[in-house]
Amino acid sequence: MSKGRKHNKKEQNNLMEKRIPKDTLSIMGGLFFNEVHMELVNNTEAIIEGCTGILEYNTDTIRVNTEKYIIQFKGRSLTLRCMTQDSIIVNGYFLSIEFLV
Repeated sequence: MSKGRKHNKKEQNNLMEKRIPKDTLSIMGGLFFNEVHMELVNNTEAIIEGCTGILEYNTDTIRVNTEKYIIQFKGRSLTLRCMTQDSIIVNGYFLSIEFLV
């Protein structure tokens, strides 16, 4: 937005519709056909689609493999709530989330 420019009512409504809710964050990444989608709900739940396996799993650390990188969750009381062929749901209190190459 340029300095001093004001949005009219219609532009303000469009901007509000495009905003991500404060408690939800979506991260899209990947190469062409190899897409990974991760959705965070607060700091207590992550839904990851496009994972290829679990590398480490305990109550303090969960490491998930994808085609492009490894996603590492550090926190307290971490659990895998649901797993399918290519997606998982991680629950617990997240202290950090790292994307490792």
